[in-house]
Amino acid sequence: MSNKAWEIKFVSRDANDNPIAAVATVVLPTTPSLNSPEPLLAVQFAEDGLGAQCAPSHDVTGSTVDSNEQLEGAASLQGLTLGWTVVYPDYEGPNDEFGAGRIEGQITLDSIRAAESFAPAGLNATTPVGMTGYSGGAIATAWAASLEQSYAPELKMVAIASGGTPASPKLIIQNIDSDEVANAAFFSLILSAVYGTNRAYPTLLTPILNAAGVAAGNEMANGCLGDTASGGNGPTGVVPDFTTTSDPVDAPNVVAILPQVTLPLAGHSPIVNTLVYHSQLDELIPIAGADAMVAAWCAAGSPVEYYRGVSGDHVTFEATTSTLIYAYLESRFNGTTTLTPPGTTTCN
Repeated sequence: MSNKAWEIKFVSRDANDNPIAAVATVVLPTTPSLNSPEPLLAVQFAEDGLGAQCAPSHDVTGSTVDSNEQLEGAASLQGLTLGWTVVYPDYEGPNDEFGAGRIEGQITLDSIRAAESFAPAGLNATTPVGMTGYSGGAIATAWAASLEQSYAPELKMVAIASGGTPASPKLIIQNIDSDEVANAAFFSLILSAVYGTNRAYPTLLTPILNAAGVAAGNEMANGCLGDTASGGNGPTGVVPDFTTTSDPVDAPNVVAILPQVTLPLAGHSPIVNTLVYHSQLDELIPIAGADAMVAAWCAAGSPVEYYRGVSGDHVTFEATTSTLIYAYLESRFNGTTTLTPPGTTTCN
């Protein structure tokens, strides 16, 4: 039996609080939920793209362009199997602002509102809601968790899971420029996130781009996962190769923007149970950023479960924790004892 699904369009807000059109895909389960009322799960794929074809709405309707979404799609079926409705937001917005956390979080929250207001889905304001995302998807998820209280306090949020969270762009850039393994595997991906963030905050990068930086931005402008628009390999090197400064993360214009794209965000933290999970061996996203985010959230009174995994690189860790994450979400929706991975610590 095929799942009933719709692509819905709704109004959200960009990083400057201007109204924008946004899109999400709502999918109904084919099996009844054991929960009453039936939950809604917002799944944020690691879209990681600068082109419209990279958006989740294309993947869930058959596209194979974005390999991240292809890998994560099977895991997201766990929610549908459990009888949950799932919403997949195109959280980067109409300009594909990969890496710009505020817009990603706001679109995610508005996709939940839109799904609840969409009559054929059978949801309403009393619907229990969960969110999950890993890596690029964790940008949207963790920012939505941070902004929920101020942006969408009416939602009945009960559980959030954010893994491999890119909390600190500064640490990620410094890591990609200094770690040979990470650089060889992921440099163009991280550079594309810088370009995506620059679309929301043009003073971040535009003032310090050199000729190579302008050319690289044009080459990747519509590509997925750091590739060019035609699917070719993205640029190689280190970030200073593409700027007019030898230390771009300390350039005055960058320093001015970084607090707006870094978690924790001053004055904002989750208000519901949030599971943060991150491998200590993550070669792409240094765990120090997640450590600082969790410490600040705990100090602010947020109820956080933190699993610092002791094995697995960035990609492997997502695969090996998937079942544990859905067990956590299910336990929260059921209202039973919260199930977390062994070794998880808890605050508040």
